[in-house]
Amino acid sequence: MSLDLIVWVSVTLFLVHEFEEIVTIRPWLSRHRDDPRARRQVFWSFRSTSTSVIAAMIFEEYVIFAAIAFAVVLAGAPAVFAGAMVPYTLHLLGHVVEAIRLRMHTPSVLSSAITLPWYLYAIVELVRQTQEHAPGAAGLWAVSAWAVVFTMVMGANFALIYRLRPALERRLTEHPPAVG
Repeated sequence: MSLDLIVWVSVTLFLVHEFEEIVTIRPWLSRHRDDPRARRQVFWSFRSTSTSVIAAMIFEEYVIFAAIAFAVVLAGAPAVFAGAMVPYTLHLLGHVVEAIRLRMHTPSVLSSAITLPWYLYAIVELVRQTQEHAPGAAGLWAVSAWAVVFTMVMGANFALIYRLRPALERRLTEHPPAVG
């Protein structure tokens, strides 16, 4: 399968998963506000966050992911995209494990379970493509190094958008963008 196809299917599935989060977080929090298991769910911290702020945070993540995708396609760098998909795939796995651990349906678990096999396949295929150009340990080293880089970048980005969330909430609720 071509690098381009893997990249753009992955970007599309990223959007499917993120749209599920945007659509389901607030209703799920409302339905489960009295369920003690919900307080242990990662989205519990979003109980006072508006849907527009959740969407803005996800949009920022999408812009970064799409920029990486464009750069990868232009450069023809499968190791870079495989490395970027490793932390994202672990993120999806985390949603599935969390739902199992809490023994309840959680926001975005459905799209996580459905898209997880694609991301696992894509990583394996991109590692294979990388090893065609850098056989043996060099290809695996490149993917591993990029996975570490993107894990740190995504972790730092999450920390940043979570820290900016209150200011964004004030901005979007007190001074909504003008329509016109």
